[in-house]
Amino acid sequence: MVRSDIGSIDDGRRPSVASGLPYGGLAALAAEAARATATVEDRTLLRGDVQGRDGEVPVLPQAPNSADISALIAAFVQGYRALDGNPRWERRFIDIVIPCESGWAWTRGDSFHLSVAQFHPKSWATAARATGLGDPENLYHVGAAVAAWSNMVGPEPPSGWACW
Repeated sequence: MVRSDIGSIDDGRRPSVASGLPYGGLAALAAEAARATATVEDRTLLRGDVQGRDGEVPVLPQAPNSADISALIAAFVQGYRALDGNPRWERRFIDIVIPCESGWAWTRGDSFHLSVAQFHPKSWATAARATGLGDPENLYHVGAAVAAWSNMVGPEPPSGWACW
């Protein structure tokens, strides 16, 4: 699928995102995420038995609602800007990278990686030392860590984000 909101080259090296959120804004993004999050019953119908080894149905993370996403993004942006995150990359992290990495839904223990930005634990530790902020559930801290890490190594793979 070709996305019209990706594709301009600002600095001759890195693609940037045009201003604005894809698909009609934040509310549309949240609604799309909510529609994409199937219930356990839907998963049972689609994949058959979803019971774990102990017979319990797993609790799967649900997408946050639009009010939650707005607050998360606001905190992320404050941290990102406070640590001098590259303004050319900010929209892309908000509109593409974080939704791709975690859908703005992450809690401790969800995965090996840390935060909605899905840092490798060693990368998170490096960014946390650089910022003095280390709570992967605090979106201000995450924004600061994303700014610091992307300024250190760039946002693209292999050291940056796979969803870049």
